[in-house]
Amino acid sequence: MRRRELLSRPKSLKNYREALHPSGAKDDPTDAELLLQFAMAHQDKIKPWAPAEPEIRLLLRLSEFRRKTVGKRVRLTNELTQLLKEYFPAALDCAGELDTVMACDFLLKWPTLEKLQKSQPETIRRFYQEHGSRRRDVIEDRLKQIRSALPLTTDAPVIEPSVFLVQSIVPQLHSVIDAIAQFDQRIKEVFEKHPDAPIFSSFPGAGPALAPRLLAAMGSDRLAAAGNWSTLAGQLGPGRRSLAAVSGPKMIDADAERRLFREVFAKMYNRYEPALR
Repeated sequence: MRRRELLSRPKSLKNYREALHPSGAKDDPTDAELLLQFAMAHQDKIKPWAPAEPEIRLLLRLSEFRRKTVGKRVRLTNELTQLLKEYFPAALDCAGELDTVMACDFLLKWPTLEKLQKSQPETIRRFYQEHGSRRRDVIEDRLKQIRSALPLTTDAPVIEPSVFLVQSIVPQLHSVIDAIAQFDQRIKEVFEKHPDAPIFSSFPGAGPALAPRLLAAMGSDRLAAAGNWSTLAGQLGPGRRSLAAVSGPKMIDADAERRLFREVFAKMYNRYEPALR
């Protein structure tokens, strides 16, 4: 006999329990019994769970974890920005974008303005060139800023703890940047092997980060996914009476789905908006 696995939302069980036990009492054995009763009585209305193909599930997890890792990068760069503003604001211009390997190496090498200004211009120039910054005018502008920069503070009780914290944050940020690059590489490999990759890559505004997320979000059951996405777009499918009537299991949580839809809509609008004027 083939086993079927049914999906039941926690809210469904909660409402079923409250209907049968108005007192609100609950425990695990009772909930297990209620789940069995619910499944036996209403299995025709509960959609059986069918796992997506392994490639889709892998892409989903990779995309989800990449998004969380990008969130960590944002938090670390925000913390680092605020810290540098308090004792070494010149680094915000001279180190480049903080979410890059160059900025991390810059702050580890020169955590204070004093150390930076004591370095030879040729040493600083060579540092920029080794990290891919080869525009001579940009390098010379930065060297001028370094020579003319004035310290925000010379108070050792402010500078010393700040340096310790910078040297703690920067390795974390460097590790996160490397992790995002690894996620991007693996996502690209998995996405390009999928037979539907050309379809999702062809969508307007769907770049190397968004196209795999779209494929993972749509999943293998495209009919169910299309219904959920049309609801997010404000288009009610057949038999749906309200925007809240989104049924069936989701591969990603509702908030992530809405964020992804808004991102797709924004990119498509930016692509076609000039032609619509």
